[in-house]
Amino acid sequence: MIDFKDININEELAIVESAEMVATTDLITRVEERRNFADQGIKTPWQKLDGDFALRKGEMVLMGGYTGHFKSTIASQMGLSAVNQGYSVGIASLELLAEDVLEQYVELAAGRERPPLEYVGNFAKWAEPRLHIYDRVDAIAPDSAIQMVIAFAKYKKCDLIVLDALMMMGVCDDLEREKEFTQTLAAVAKKFKVCVLLIHHVRKPAGHDGEKHIPGKYDFIGSSHLANIAASIVVIWHNKEKAYKRNDGYLVDDDDPDMIFKVAKQRYHKYEGCVGLWQHGNCRAFCGTSKRIIDQLSIPSVGAHNDF
Repeated sequence: MIDFKDININEELAIVESAEMVATTDLITRVEERRNFADQGIKTPWQKLDGDFALRKGEMVLMGGYTGHFKSTIASQMGLSAVNQGYSVGIASLELLAEDVLEQYVELAAGRERPPLEYVGNFAKWAEPRLHIYDRVDAIAPDSAIQMVIAFAKYKKCDLIVLDALMMMGVCDDLEREKEFTQTLAAVAKKFKVCVLLIHHVRKPAGHDGEKHIPGKYDFIGSSHLANIAASIVVIWHNKEKAYKRNDGYLVDDDDPDMIFKVAKQRYHKYEGCVGLWQHGNCRAFCGTSKRIIDQLSIPSVGAHNDF
């Protein structure tokens, strides 16, 4: 390795780096491609985010929130929406059995808990070409995690890969290793042109407000480099105070959303901000308005009534 402090030697070798310098006129086409890329992507299930946020191929997206704030539900809704848009999705939920992952998707699709097994069968057949579930419940080594992501991308042709969660991938006890792992994930996303949605926890809230505080992009547990490595950052916050009051039979102001979906960072798009979501009455899904309406998916009907 050449000593960067030796100016004379580095002067002699500078000609090599000059080859990496590009004329501005050569970048016009690339600017056009970048604009088109920023405007495209896998849409979320909520129309209010159209044009502002999407899951783009080639990016690693970090999504997190406090424990019990429906991170996995939101990720499943986004995955289901991607499948419905015709994209291929890979799911590695290392804390849930594969059949529980399918059950969660089925309930979100049906808009109700425990739809008939006939509906489950029709959904499974409809989703089979595009929905792929990693059948393992356990912490895995980081090299296995990277290989799994590549397998989803290369052999299952996935456009979106959901990893739930970072704490199950054997790197969270070493900040440097965590940084290197997430850098590798970002590199894999770029090389194989997939979106990797990485779910992680934020720090336990401190102070008087507790979970009333909506976390930010620097509140994730672990390395501060996580916020820099991710192309986009989403924070999920559930209004626990409202939920508790409602469950106890108190009147609540339904103008206040049940959930905040906060876009805390987008490297390739200007939008950052929060939108409100409301939980559906018959399942865990979150809706774009207080009317709590879910659009029916275009899958074969099964005769049983679906409460959408």
